[in-house]
Amino acid sequence: MRFLTVISATLLSSLLVLGGESKRILIKSLEDPALDTIVVARVGDRRLTAREFVENYYFGPACIDASSQPRRAILEGMIAEALLAQAATDSVSDLPGIIAPTLAAIEGDLATEELYRHEIWDTVRVSPRDVDQALRESSRSFAFRWLFAPDRAQADSMASRVRAAGFDSVYALCDSSVQRSRTEDAFHLRMTSPAIHDVVHSMKQGAVSEVVRGPDGYYILRVDRVVRSSVVPASRLPEARRNIERELRQFKAGMASDQFVDRLMKTVSPVIQRNAFNLLTAYIGKQYLAEGLFEAWNLKRYLMTEAGPLPPEEVGRVRSLPLVNLRDGNMTLGEFIDWFALRSHAFKFSTAGLAHFFASVEGYVWRMVRDELLVRKAASEGYASLPSVQADAGRWKGKLSALAMLEEIIRSTGADTTAVHRYFLDHYRRYGSSSDTSSQFSRNYERAERDRMDEALTARLFHAKTILERCIPVVRYLDIVEALDLPLRGDAKSVGVLVVKKSGTFPRKAFPTFEDVWCRILQ
Repeated sequence: MRFLTVISATLLSSLLVLGGESKRILIKSLEDPALDTIVVARVGDRRLTAREFVENYYFGPACIDASSQPRRAILEGMIAEALLAQAATDSVSDLPGIIAPTLAAIEGDLATEELYRHEIWDTVRVSPRDVDQALRESSRSFAFRWLFAPDRAQADSMASRVRAAGFDSVYALCDSSVQRSRTEDAFHLRMTSPAIHDVVHSMKQGAVSEVVRGPDGYYILRVDRVVRSSVVPASRLPEARRNIERELRQFKAGMASDQFVDRLMKTVSPVIQRNAFNLLTAYIGKQYLAEGLFEAWNLKRYLMTEAGPLPPEEVGRVRSLPLVNLRDGNMTLGEFIDWFALRSHAFKFSTAGLAHFFASVEGYVWRMVRDELLVRKAASEGYASLPSVQADAGRWKGKLSALAMLEEIIRSTGADTTAVHRYFLDHYRRYGSSSDTSSQFSRNYERAERDRMDEALTARLFHAKTILERCIPVVRYLDIVEALDLPLRGDAKSVGVLVVKKSGTFPRKAFPTFEDVWCRILQ
């Protein structure tokens, strides 16, 4: 199992200030500590640094591209969130309790990133010979099609039909809406589908394979074309080698991380407890399945405890029930419910059948076990205490505080029917209405409600930022912002700003950049 992949972390290596009529601050590394010493603004006692500006510059809201002054807009977005974060302390009831679960999850995720970086990524090596082989493989491509069967019996039946009628005849009967063809060079095929690569690589053009076992079922393959590309020109060879080396390192790191997690799981010998798992499956089914499906699958029969049947909404009463037994303890039903509540927006369950639904729930249980083990490992190795992790966690704390305050503002913007009607009376021509009659209002209620909400929220955000700036000192260092030597937004590849977290222990964006909602008031 893979828990994190770092694509790149190079923006080059250091910061330089060039002389001349206008001094420029050259940013050569997103990870350079000097970025944290350059302050672009102060909001109360909060320093907004060049690192935060660069992250927002490359990974912030896309609306910045439409601004006539994108750098100023970015700075104002950062200031707006910093103002809300400070205001939240006094304005949001039980702020620590609201943000604590999410903040703890993010801190764990940050620590596991460092665990991955130090114990996986930094240990992976790619030799020149590896690169040479990969370049040779990338010059040979295969265009192939396949037939698929989920089990051996169906695969054997499919093979009999192929022998009798030919591959093309059987292929023509397949559902055309499902993709069953691919063109890929040998290098990338080996990395993404090693079992398929080993078969296709040994086949001649036009050949049909025997039944091949893949990671998810059984395949019969036909190679339609084998193409050799031209030799890479000498002028492009260095770049091609760098790209191949990066991909190889990612591939090797992925394999190493899978092995790392596998060893970690084996040290604790996790075993899912059936009774608690059944309760959990019924609980999730009641929350996330359509009522008809919950009843059709009779999931309520799994809500049985020693004390008798338990209503789905009361599963929380047995939170202490062990869900996964470990060699040195257990993980409880309550721990999973809390873990899942923070991540449910990013998860989906299969509704193809009851067995598929059970399998998808089980998959998330194993993911919870994996995540918790990684977080514990990172903490035990001291990664959670690293200054870089603590600094990033502090920024995320501010981000979560700002979001809590933003929720308060959005909640206060809601309106009853009277307010929406008043808005419609003022703008009824906008909706193609020739009058402000009740029937016209009823017909356009949802649009009027949405438009009023949009305008009211924009006004409140502008008002909140204006008022807070009167209460909290704000200092902008615009000369420093303009001196940052950065390419155009959207051109991050030219300087290698490609830190991408593909899979961690908590679903979140890579950096705590300001929210799109601030685009409403940025110029």
